[in-house]
Amino acid sequence: MAWFVATNAMLTLIDSVDVKQTQFPIELQIYLIEASTEKIAIEKATAIGKDDEEAGGSGLTLDDRPAKQKFLGIKRLNKIFPPAESGLDLDNSIPESGAEVLHIRVDVKSLEKAQNFMLNDEIITRYD
Repeated sequence: MAWFVATNAMLTLIDSVDVKQTQFPIELQIYLIEASTEKIAIEKATAIGKDDEEAGGSGLTLDDRPAKQKFLGIKRLNKIFPPAESGLDLDNSIPESGAEVLHIRVDVKSLEKAQNFMLNDEIITRYD
């Protein structure tokens, strides 16, 4: 089995049609995936994103209003290779498949920019 790091993109939307949303936060959620092929890793990462979307972000708010998350897709998938000199057994030295190893949030100024986020348009990133 191989190990991959999948970057899933989740968009936060206010859960009301009566409110004009002025910011569109995108969170990049990084997951460790164990899979025999890249195709299976993509399937597993997609399933995680869809499960997160279906979970609805219980208690999630944006601008003090109830919000929900939408799975935008997989932004990036990387296969993990241990350093050759480490001598580590990859299958026994990596955390369990599906463990989130990093979580990033990106705020954009419009829904259009949020939708274009997956098209690799340039964005300015600020880390708090």
